Amino acid sequence: MPDLAIAMKEHKQGYAACSGCSLCPLVCPVWRHTHDLRLTPHGRAKALQHGAAIADIKPSVEACTLCGACEPVCPENIGLVDMLLDLRRALPPSTTAQNLHARMQAEAARPWALPPASGSVLLADAALSKRPVLLGRISALLAAMR
Repeated sequence: MPDLAIAMKEHKQGYAACSGCSLCPLVCPVWRHTHDLRLTPHGRAKALQHGAAIADIKPSVEACTLCGACEPVCPENIGLVDMLLDLRRALPPSTTAQNLHARMQAEAARPWALPPASGSVLLADAALSKRPVLLGRISALLAAMR
């Protein structure tokens, strides 16, 4: 059975294979929320089959939640999730994304935590100072981490 699953994954088809059966909208959370067929895999497939540019279907591409519910119900075995990811990669980046990318590139990488000081001092609170054995173990563990 695993060989069949691998074979099915390798032979995924493109949007051109969409026959318009409309099974994908039945499981699509975006369809359930909006009832807008243009925002479903069916709508994207038909738009692309009729010559729409990626910019024309941008709202549909951005609306998809990538839940993957559409792919198993597709009788044409279209790789809907992979194709949507390809469409997202092909979209021109938004101004917000460009600004965020620029800020991330300009910001120097900062460490998550400060490096330990060479002469670290463990300050025990009142409860810990009453347990000298435990305090000694903690000190030994911290010394071993250096």
